Amino acid sequence: MIKQIHLFIILIFFCCFNTKITAQKVVVSPELNMRNDFAYYIIPGAEDNTHVVRDKAYRLTIQTLTPKNEWTPETAIELKSKKWKIMEIYPSGSNISIFYQTLVDDYLILFHSIYKPNGEWVSDDTVHYKKANQIHSALRIKTSISQDWICFGYLGQNKKHYLTLYQRSSQRTLFDTCLTDMLKYEDNSVEEIELNDHGQITLIGEIEVNKFIKKRVIYRLSFISSEGALVAEKDIEFEDQWPLDIKMKNHPEKNHLFISGLYAEKNSSTPVGFYILDWDYANNSIEKKYSEISEALFKEWTGKERKKSYANNLLTQHLIFTDSNRVLVFYESNKELSRKPYFSSVSDGPLNISRWTDYYYEDILAIQFDEDQEISWEKVLHKKQFSQDDDGLFSSFFIFSTSDFLRIIFNDEIKSESTVSEYILLPNGEFIRKSVLNTTQKNLFLRFRDAIQINSNSLIVPSEVNGKMNLVKITFDN
Repeated sequence: MIKQIHLFIILIFFCCFNTKITAQKVVVSPELNMRNDFAYYIIPGAEDNTHVVRDKAYRLTIQTLTPKNEWTPETAIELKSKKWKIMEIYPSGSNISIFYQTLVDDYLILFHSIYKPNGEWVSDDTVHYKKANQIHSALRIKTSISQDWICFGYLGQNKKHYLTLYQRSSQRTLFDTCLTDMLKYEDNSVEEIELNDHGQITLIGEIEVNKFIKKRVIYRLSFISSEGALVAEKDIEFEDQWPLDIKMKNHPEKNHLFISGLYAEKNSSTPVGFYILDWDYANNSIEKKYSEISEALFKEWTGKERKKSYANNLLTQHLIFTDSNRVLVFYESNKELSRKPYFSSVSDGPLNISRWTDYYYEDILAIQFDEDQEISWEKVLHKKQFSQDDDGLFSSFFIFSTSDFLRIIFNDEIKSESTVSEYILLPNGEFIRKSVLNTTQKNLFLRFRDAIQINSNSLIVPSEVNGKMNLVKITFDN
């Protein structure tokens, strides 16, 4: 009798919780023909407007989706030269902020220009300029969460690495420094870079100890101030457990950097567990913990007894900080398989490049680590996505954050007649799965990896099919 009452209470809780979050509104914009577009940028605007900046390789235009779900006519944006390369575009109050690189009199110049949504020019600022023959590779960009701080990395003609820091709000370049000379070690390769909302930069790269016999792995963490000074360095040694991938993120309130990923046994590439590191860069101290993939998690994930090779397709995807100062890490199972079409009449050979590529994006492992880097809970969120020759653009998942829970949103199947589902994930690890949208007869292919959360209850996600694009706005009932 007591057990029946307990089950009844749980049922009532989920029914009430489900009623609270069931309702959502879906609005599909009129389609835009994007066949001649090289790229496009979705920019949330003021007063519920959404701007789309369209890069046609030879000209730049802007259109606005109004609250009435109507597109304004295309308007040209005039840049400073006829040949340019868009680096990134951001919202800037009610305007838009464009970073682009162009060649002027043998100089490569990086401009920051602000325009109104009607294409009218507001201001220009020169972020960076150098002789074209001094830059060996294209600029790479990293942005802080607030999008106020931006850093650019590039390789000089002298094969040295350089880093430039810029602040949008003050419109000034803080520094342009040579990383190779600053870090002072050879054969360094920066694998990840993190930029916080104070303009402070963290780099991580592997130090090659011995080129011939690899007995251990050493990663070096480097912390650079907003003035361009090297403030702290820390070497992390991995002897018996070797990292397979790296994701890192600054804590929003503490002077700490968290790093997580999968690890394998020495000289192996098969994941056996998860590692997490907490670097207190103010005191230059680090804590490191390893946690094996448990038998219980593996059985919940696969329904089988543990087989190490099953974890080969795992990748670390996201780190999220919870209100309780804990770290929630999302790992995803995905793989790519290349194969020859069964109907191909061309014989195998080095010149035969007719291949199919299959993309599998499957289950998600959500694991929360407590303040001591111990696992407080671990869950499996099942999904099964398969597609061919699309670079997996419509696969994987989007994390929508609210103050009470997370929504893990994804396409059930990669086809036009399918459903969009979500997992509602609570802070204690409990979850439910719901249907969000049925795409049958709507001809929608939703790119959730490119979705944008615009407020606490709405997101915008692009849909692309046959060279045409719609914006889909999903609003959840508070």
